[in-house]
Order: sequence, then structure tokens, then C-alpha cells
Amino acid sequence: MLIGILKPNNKLTDVETIFIMVAQNRGHKAFVFSARDVNFSERKIFGKTIEKGRVVDDHFSFPDIIQNRLSVSEYDIPTYVRLAREIYFTTHHIETKLDIYKRMKDHELMREYVLDSKYCRDFSDLIFYINKYDYVIVKPLSSKQAIGIFTIKKNGDLFIFKELGVNLSLNEKDLEKVFHEKTFNQYFLVSPFFFSQTNNGLASVFRLHMVLGGDGKWERIKFFPYVNLDNNQDIANGLQGALISTREELFLQQFYPGKDKDILLKVDKIFHHISSFMTDLYDWPIDAIGVDIGVNQNGEIKIFEINAGPGVGFMAYPVAEKQILYYEWVCENNKKVKVNNFLPKRYRRYYNNVY
Repeated sequence: MLIGILKPNNKLTDVETIFIMVAQNRGHKAFVFSARDVNFSERKIFGKTIEKGRVVDDHFSFPDIIQNRLSVSEYDIPTYVRLAREIYFTTHHIETKLDIYKRMKDHELMREYVLDSKYCRDFSDLIFYINKYDYVIVKPLSSKQAIGIFTIKKNGDLFIFKELGVNLSLNEKDLEKVFHEKTFNQYFLVSPFFFSQTNNGLASVFRLHMVLGGDGKWERIKFFPYVNLDNNQDIANGLQGALISTREELFLQQFYPGKDKDILLKVDKIFHHISSFMTDLYDWPIDAIGVDIGVNQNGEIKIFEINAGPGVGFMAYPVAEKQILYYEWVCENNKKVKVNNFLPKRYRRYYNNVY
């Protein structure tokens, strides 16, 4: 099996180096390339691979399967679309936070993990939720790395507004002004704030990393916490300064005392429920997800987000092992993508406009 790793650039990171070496260990070949390295007339691709521990440039035949990144420039889209018409693309988008929320709310196994959420069209929607819950979190429908998320807490006649690096006390008129500034040309989802915190009051969130493995079955890679050491912050995100612990059991024992074993049992249950939920959810394949989970001091669990194409980081080796098994299963069974959904929504007109 020949695997192509399609990226905006053809630079090898540690994650891709590990993937290539795991593929080689299984008797396969893999290489990294960009859209501009593809020659359709000669059906050759210029790419980079690893040979004897060193990065090597070479020309490759068209691969059997393509591991693609979701980040793509408009200039490169025609190449992506032409490749996808004949080669299986592994990575695709899921829907917006609102779409996923609706699907989870309607699913018998998932609704217990869902927070009461609403599409926040205007300021009256926000005020309604603040009056109902006192403390709310507002998220862009499409975002990553916690960008654009803010919280609002009612404090008498005032409102405490928090965003990354921002902490304001506002009256209702000023809050409305800030709301309109934040929501200009963006759509948001409002939910009650869920107190996912350690026993010393630090914001925490847990990531459940799942990938498809052999036989196209979901595999659990890792469950681990992020914790924000700044107790003035309401959210925890690894790319915004929160720290990761890979010792989840010890972390739970220390910061969720008396609830650690119960939480781990609930996480096992969530994994199986999400596996059922994700199976055949779309016509296009979702090969990996990162599930962001809130856990309060009572051991109650809620799902904050489900993200496609999550970062791999320190999990590169076990993720690569499972990915290779999944790719083998795809190729052995001649699987075809029914519908491609690897382009951002703003570019999807290209699916039918590239010749």
C-alpha cells in the first residue's frame, strides 16, 4: 500500500516522520506532498519520505489512499478535487457546533451528555439565557483552539464578561454593544456554563481522542486533561496556555478525589456511546475525532465539542498504528467515499466545478 500525506506544504513534522516509519514497519510506503507537487499528465507526485532515518526527495506514483489535512488554500482546491475523484481521502469535516448539538440531542445514547444550547441570533437570546442560568458560555458555530469563546456571569445589575486575556464588568447597554461587536459576521451558540474545574478551582477540560482502526472500528487512543493554571480564566485550551497531564488516573485522584473511579467508568461508557453515534453518521467518512469533555466535582460529565481532524501531538505513535490498520481495511475492501466533505463550507462549490 502506498500512502500519500497531502498537506499545504511538503515539510515533514515529527508526527509525519513517525507515521511513515510505522507504515514502513507494516510493509507499506508513505510520503508527504503538497498540491503543487502533483503532475496529472505524467501521473507522478514529487514528495518526501524517510529512508534509513533520513529525509529523501523522490517521485512517486499516485497513492492508494490519501491522508489529507483539512487546511487548504483556494489555489490548491482543483488539485484536491481531482485527486479525490479517484483516490480515497481519509479526513473530512463534521458539521457546525449547532448541527452536532441537534444530532446529539436527538440520539438516545447521547442526549444525557448535552447541555441546553441555543442558536444565539440576537441580544435577546443571550439575555434570556443569562436570566435563566446566571452564567453562560458563548461559542462561535465554527471555531478552533477556543478562539472567539467568551463567558458572561450575572452579578446584580452588572455582567462579568470574560474572554482570553479580557475581564470586564459591564452594564446591560455596554454588554449589548460588546455582543454586537463580537457577533458581527459570525454565528454563535449559547449554553449554560458548566463548572468543569479541579478541586482547587482551576478550569479543566478533558480530551478523548478516538480514531478508526482495523475493520473500520473506533479505537480509544487516550483520555487526558487540560488544566488552566490561571484561576481568572474560565476555559482551558492547550494552545492557549493550559497544561496537559498524561497521567489521567493520578490527576483524577488528586483533583477529583473520591470521584476518580466513577469518572473513568463513565468515560468508558461515553466512548462506546460516541462510537455508536459516529458510525454511519454521514455519507462521508470521519476517521478521527477529539471529544472535549467537562467534568465537575460531583463527577457529572458533559460533552462540550466533537472535533474532526484533532491534533495528535504526543499520541503520534499509537495514532499511526491504528490509522495504518484502518487504511489497510479500506484498501482491502475497496471502499469508496460516497460524498467528499474535506473542503471548508465556503469552498464547496468547487466539488462540481472542477474539470
